[in-house]
Amino acid sequence: MKFEFVVNAEHRGTVDQFLSRSPVHIRICALNIHDVQLIRTSLRLQLIRLLNLGCEVMIAFGEPLWNRDTWEPKDESCTQIIDFLKELRSNGARVWYVPRLHAKILYVEESVMGGRQPLHTLIGSANFTESALGGDNLELGVVFRDLNFYPQLAQRVRNFTGGLPGAGRSLEDVVQEV
Repeated sequence: MKFEFVVNAEHRGTVDQFLSRSPVHIRICALNIHDVQLIRTSLRLQLIRLLNLGCEVMIAFGEPLWNRDTWEPKDESCTQIIDFLKELRSNGARVWYVPRLHAKILYVEESVMGGRQPLHTLIGSANFTESALGGDNLELGVVFRDLNFYPQLAQRVRNFTGGLPGAGRSLEDVVQEV
């Protein structure tokens, strides 16, 4: 079977498995993205490791972390998330704030014979938060393990995630206003 369902806390292991391989391109999209603890290490450390290995990382989030009038972080939790995203950006990740983004996708490409090949994607209800990945929330996702069997799905996910920067603002632009 080339796809499977993941439920509740199984999300953490799936994300950890995807990121512990040697991807060359990662796209993470979710309303909420925090520095969550995975199985082996934190999301932050795993992504920085991959960035240092030359992996392209794009993150799109939709959570409004700022007060609309002042552009000040809403609270200390939002400040921590902004710092986490700024650190990823300073290590080479492309980070986008996309208002109204609600999709939850983890898309991974690996290098195969010198080219990039879409390999895995996780599409579901779980954000990248402790309560979603840790099992406190009731979450469901579908993992497609070999996107060669799903070329139309791979293309749709690439098109959707690739179009998000045009629908949002880079974190760098937003942070300059803070």
